[in-house]
Amino acid sequence: MLRYTHGQAGTQLIYETFRLLFMTKVTKYISQSFLTMFIVGLTGFIAKADVHYSAPLSGAEHQIGNLLVWSTAFEKNSQTFVIEKSTDGINFTKTGLIDAAGYSHESKNYRFLDIGVDDKQLIYRLKQVDEDGTASYSQSILITKEMSNKFMVVAMTHVVTETSFDLTIDALEQVKLEYSVKNKEGELISNDQQLLYEGLNDIMIDLGDEKEGIYIITLRSDHEIEQLVIQKINDPSKKKDNFATKPIRKGKD
Repeated sequence: MLRYTHGQAGTQLIYETFRLLFMTKVTKYISQSFLTMFIVGLTGFIAKADVHYSAPLSGAEHQIGNLLVWSTAFEKNSQTFVIEKSTDGINFTKTGLIDAAGYSHESKNYRFLDIGVDDKQLIYRLKQVDEDGTASYSQSILITKEMSNKFMVVAMTHVVTETSFDLTIDALEQVKLEYSVKNKEGELISNDQQLLYEGLNDIMIDLGDEKEGIYIITLRSDHEIEQLVIQKINDPSKKKDNFATKPIRKGKD
């Protein structure tokens, strides 16, 4: 089990600061033990996160993008996990955000799908942000792209939906796309096709009349196949936020 904390470094810094301040004539009248008790009492008011990772960050390439997974066994004062990526291992940019559990003593599994990936190599890491705004970083992992694509899913709505599921696909050339929807038992729900023009293309899959459950969407063009697993719900409170991907953005940022 891995454990990432950063409160000890902050406590040591405060301790050294007060120790230097009291290295004057005042130290003749204040004992070292009193100073230690004072600092411990002071830092006790700082809300520090305590996160135990039962499974560290790992990832794998899929046709649709890079899937990142990690798990925690215990969380206290955790706020968010920021997913960052880099092409050189030095300059990282934010690519996603998932809400942390806050407080949990049960196993929590997290997933992030980085779609529309075109870089040959990408380095990922997690930035775990506490409720007080401080942060710590996970180890970095490398994912190398080996699959070729004529089309890529570059954005989509939440994988848990009440009505429809929307996709934005970037086609590298004009291709005919066939797409089907099946339930988890493998029964065909719908089957359709669309001509994709070079550039961005939007597809809407209507699930409004379907019952709650798991559905598999298959996208096919010649020998290239991509699959997505989504969930249809009727109750919005059932939507979980420990899975994230790049959302479709309407209009300008």
